[in-house]
Amino acid sequence: MIGANFNLHEALATLYKESSQFVDTTNFAIALYDKTTDTLNFALVADHGEQVKPFVLECAHHRGLTHYVLITQNPLLFEDLSELEKVDVETARIHPDKPILTWLGAPIPNPFRLGRNAQGVISMWSYQANAFGENDLQVLSTIADQAAISLRYVQLAELLQQRAIEMAVVNDVAQLLVSTLDWQELLARITEQIEGMFRAEMGVLFLKDTSAEDLVFEAILAVKPPKIEPFRLPFGKGLAGRTAQTRQALLIAHASTEQKGEIELQKIGLTMRDGVVVPLVAREQLVGVLEIFNQKKGGFTESDLVLLNAVGNYIAIAIENIKLHNKAKSTAPQVVQAAPVQIAPSPQLPSDPTELVSGIISRFEALQNEPSLPPNTVLKVQQIADQTVQQMKGILFELHPFNLQTEGLIAALQSFIEQQQKEQQQKATSKLKLSLKLKPLDPDNPIVFTDNKVETAIFAIIQEAVRNAISHAKAKNIMLQVTEHPEAFYILVADDGIGFDASETEGQDNSGIACMQKQAELIGSELRVKTAPGMGTHIFLYLPKEESDNDFI
Repeated sequence: MIGANFNLHEALATLYKESSQFVDTTNFAIALYDKTTDTLNFALVADHGEQVKPFVLECAHHRGLTHYVLITQNPLLFEDLSELEKVDVETARIHPDKPILTWLGAPIPNPFRLGRNAQGVISMWSYQANAFGENDLQVLSTIADQAAISLRYVQLAELLQQRAIEMAVVNDVAQLLVSTLDWQELLARITEQIEGMFRAEMGVLFLKDTSAEDLVFEAILAVKPPKIEPFRLPFGKGLAGRTAQTRQALLIAHASTEQKGEIELQKIGLTMRDGVVVPLVAREQLVGVLEIFNQKKGGFTESDLVLLNAVGNYIAIAIENIKLHNKAKSTAPQVVQAAPVQIAPSPQLPSDPTELVSGIISRFEALQNEPSLPPNTVLKVQQIADQTVQQMKGILFELHPFNLQTEGLIAALQSFIEQQQKEQQQKATSKLKLSLKLKPLDPDNPIVFTDNKVETAIFAIIQEAVRNAISHAKAKNIMLQVTEHPEAFYILVADDGIGFDASETEGQDNSGIACMQKQAELIGSELRVKTAPGMGTHIFLYLPKEESDNDFI
């Protein structure tokens, strides 16, 4: 049965074998749609009873019968194609000199996104006219419907396995990136990840000009980077400028002629085949933009987009750490020079940026009573340093909460909600109240999630939902509720804000809602949104405790 196979190739082979019990599979194809690249992957093709080499077609250039079934989501039967002119049958390329005369196809629906494009098409054909009839079409449609859940289940299982590996890699990369306070070393480490993790020909880093709505070219990230004259990109101009303006990541699976002529590509002299562009954001503030171009093997996919987005968060925090470190270093010598006093050498300062700034505070406390210092000098430095420490701690927690790894998801959520509430209380105009409600299955036992990687994904989803509510909902109350049932966990993020028209986000794969839904799918969860203008927003997350044991044909 298909449900027992986690390998897509094996699942397709099983489907082909099982289908042969009900229909003639002499000439048979299973085509799967890849939305990211807008392609149809004919992953299993049999002709004259023999399996032939799979092939991939770009939908933009091949709009044949399979593509028609895909977009209409309706089964289709042609009993005699000789009566029609110029009909594109995708599988006809197997024997160009031998026309297909009977063709039928049925859509494989997407069980999790009804109303969207189907996830693929199963088709059969014959080189004889009137070889199949309506009964064959009904049987093929039944096979496609029953295979839909199984194929999606297998694809999600593969994605989940891949995402687990990627999340482990991201955690390792995060520790690598945020552990240095040297700018050139950080650039070298980012370059290493671009080469190793993404197999990109090169990366391009832009930093935001703090005094203008501009991006400033910072570096080419490659083993042998070319020399590029400094240049600026206004927000809205070029790939990076538009990403900075919208703060939405961008995947370019196949570069168009117009995209190949973007201004930054002209500046760096690169011919783009494909690319990924992500905003670098820390604490809701744009730090810069990172671009990677030309995958050396295959092409960039949606998985690369999600992964680079995650890595980009840590690059942003690493950049902010270095900025704060340099600011602290530049402030301290100026004050010390004004006080010609002898200070005993201090031990080597730690690499943790928050401990480093705390070390600066303790050193200045030794000068508290030095008469040669200007009045209130030490106090001012302490205030700056204290503020810097708090900013660093807040950034570090939100991007990589330590107690998520040591105490679990619930402890991390409690700390997160408390921190967000504290920040709101510091704003004179804010009356927002945040709350966390826990409903364990057994009141005597706390809610426990057993998979650390799933905990990390859930925390990221909740973090995104709460941040969105704080930034956009104009709510008075935001409630996070975690409920445990015997078979599943239910998580709710609800606000009483202005709400929005959910239809406006449909089809926007880089919207906050879409990104949360993708993350939820990849951990075997389901995310739904209930909202309307003036009615607030409710985000529901359903997470089964165990994978289903059901098999599907």
